[in-house]
Amino acid sequence: MGKWITPTMDVTVLGDRLYKTLTVIEYEADDGKRYKAPIGTVTNFGSTWGTLIAAMLDGIAQMACTMHDHNYESGAVSRKKADQLLRESSYAEFIQQGKEEEEARELADTFYYGVRLFGGRYYNDKGGK
Repeated sequence: MGKWITPTMDVTVLGDRLYKTLTVIEYEADDGKRYKAPIGTVTNFGSTWGTLIAAMLDGIAQMACTMHDHNYESGAVSRKKADQLLRESSYAEFIQQGKEEEEARELADTFYYGVRLFGGRYYNDKGGK
């Protein structure tokens, strides 16, 4: 299982449901590769139906959603990889929050299918990945 290198994240409020990170967040994926979202990453902590449904089911993975927003905005990785990282990193974040494995997996899957179905129009492929 991957793990969050950054234990918590600090943000400032920019407006209604819009935040900017004050810290770098870093995640180490299952394959050992590390991914970072820099200070100043703008996020809304999840905007697709999948993340909204998961939040209603008592699950929000703020760092995972922020990393996903960074990956979509920057095009640093392919859309498919960004979505896979969201699934993996949100699972790790839910486990870190103390959720049982089955619940964490269901919430992470809900995030994943939400962005796979509804997130494509938000991906910026300027990174060329």
